[in-house]
Amino acid sequence: IADDEMLGAIARCLTQLRYLDIHGSKRITPEGLCALSGSVSPTSLCCSLQHLDIGGAGSEGITVDSVALLLVHLRKLCSLGSYGHVG
Repeated sequence: IADDEMLGAIARCLTQLRYLDIHGSKRITPEGLCALSGSVSPTSLCCSLQHLDIGGAGSEGITVDSVALLLVHLRKLCSLGSYGHVG
C-alpha cells in the first residue's frame, strides 16, 4: 500500500520506472505527489515515468493542483490511468 514516504523513495531510487500503479491508495496526499513529480527536488524519474494510475476508490485526497504538478514535471507522462477528473 503506497503512502507519501514510499512515493519519495520511488522518486529517489527508481529513476528508470515507466509504470506505477498506486490507484486506490488512501494514504497518498498532495505532498507525496509533489515528491513524486520532482517539482521541489528533480530526479531522473521525471524523464522516464510514462503511466501513473492514481484513480480509483481512495483517491479523494488527490487534488487537481497536485495532478497538474505531475503533468508539468513528469515530461513523458501520457496516462493517469483511472483518474476520474479529466475531460
